[in-house]
Amino acid sequence: MAGTVVLVLHAHLPYVRHPEHERSLEETWLFEAVADCYLPLLDVLGRLVDDGVPFRVTLSLSPTLVAMWNDELLRERCARYLDARCELGERELRRTAGDARLSELARFHVERYERCRSWYEQRFGRDLAGAFSRLAEVGALELVTTAATHAFLPLLRHQGAVRAQIAVGLDQHRLVFGREALGFWLPECGYFSGVDELLAERGVRYTFVDTHGLTGARPAPRFGCYAPILTEAGLAVFARDPEASHQVWSAELGYPGDASYREFHRDIGFELDAEAIGPALRPAGRAGFTGFKYYRVTGHEPNDPKAFYEPAEGQARALEHARHFAQSRVAQVHVLQGAMRCAPVVVAPYDAELFGHWWFEGPQFLEAAIRELVASGLGLRTPSDILRGEPLMQVCAPAESSWGRGGDDRTWRNSKTGWIVDAVNGATAQMMDLVSAPAFRDRAAVRQAARELLLAQASDWPFMITNGSFGAYGEQRVREHLTAFEQLVERLRGRSPVGELVRERWRRAPVFEKLDLGSFADTAKELGTSEPPAGD
Repeated sequence: MAGTVVLVLHAHLPYVRHPEHERSLEETWLFEAVADCYLPLLDVLGRLVDDGVPFRVTLSLSPTLVAMWNDELLRERCARYLDARCELGERELRRTAGDARLSELARFHVERYERCRSWYEQRFGRDLAGAFSRLAEVGALELVTTAATHAFLPLLRHQGAVRAQIAVGLDQHRLVFGREALGFWLPECGYFSGVDELLAERGVRYTFVDTHGLTGARPAPRFGCYAPILTEAGLAVFARDPEASHQVWSAELGYPGDASYREFHRDIGFELDAEAIGPALRPAGRAGFTGFKYYRVTGHEPNDPKAFYEPAEGQARALEHARHFAQSRVAQVHVLQGAMRCAPVVVAPYDAELFGHWWFEGPQFLEAAIRELVASGLGLRTPSDILRGEPLMQVCAPAESSWGRGGDDRTWRNSKTGWIVDAVNGATAQMMDLVSAPAFRDRAAVRQAARELLLAQASDWPFMITNGSFGAYGEQRVREHLTAFEQLVERLRGRSPVGELVRERWRRAPVFEKLDLGSFADTAKELGTSEPPAGD
């Protein structure tokens, strides 16, 4: 069948590492994602390869996520997290021994965590980056990267700041995986005029935007979002298909909300006391997610009673939804072919963490959907596969856009977060002085200042503040990194000793060791004008 599906998974977590604490609530974001998403995803993809299924998936791995995967402290803590979950499982088997239904569900979770622990320790040797790299080597994956700390690039007003985020992201990818990334995931699909030039100058061949990034392009693309376009800088741009996205992402009609699936929010960590939970709860004594969830979605109203989860029913429903997804893509391509008179490209991008973490049955859905798409004759290809065919691409200028609320920058720039935009851009302007001033010979200190600036620019912090979830932590992180940046600048300018501060900051966040300061050149060249923060 003419036409293809481009399945894109974007894996990202903010850089969180707290050696000063024995247990950190925020570090569990990583450990939960390892157990719920990344290990099951590796298992699914490995099984497809072993079965000889001819598929190609695009996987974007953020530099901060990969850095955490490769950090020995976090690897050890992740192993302890999995040990603690297995220990909690044994507690739960004893606690539920008198209830056959609960005991069965406890056993289900015990076996799941024991598998995860075995995969992490024995099968993959704690090396998740290496495991994904091997899948890329056999052709199952096309690995791409994103900005260094997942900064929302349209709000970085200086060219050097955007260039640095891009360059560090590409450099880290090459250092870890030994190959150049041909594609680049724009954080939050944030596109603005000029970013294509900065990507193209580094050899990036393609990127992705949300649907309106192409449907609002000038001139209007003849085939809407169903064929890549080419910018004047020579960058190919692919756009998200709204129908495929709606089926998975929609809060009302998307697959994950089905009554048969496991309920995310009902967790024994909020229902049992600390004594019953034991050391599995992190930090100790505080209510939080444990991963032991015994109920299914059932209903969506606040007072709807929750029925017990039925793993076999959830799995069967995932297979049904996968079949529906594949059939929908086949029907969609058939209709598009008649209108386009060329092979349509249906781009289906998702946050990787949806599959397994937020949507427990997501990995099963992915495996079945890939098998169904391949069997249908539609198949799965990557953007590089499509570009190798040298398609005739219309030259257009994509519209400024994002896949955030409202399709613009309001999630990251508003009355709550405007101070972050101003502070970060002010620090960025100072960065040029550090890079260009010959008097500052302590390049280690300048390099550490660059790391602090990059970490302060992460899109995750204003996102947390805007959404009200972990907002205090997001603000704390921005202020911490900007304070460290200012301290480094002040000591460098005053010729004060700075070595101890550099060592302390590096001990807390050993990321981007081989940082190229040259990428911060031309930091003072503004890309846009400053505007007052938008309203809430």
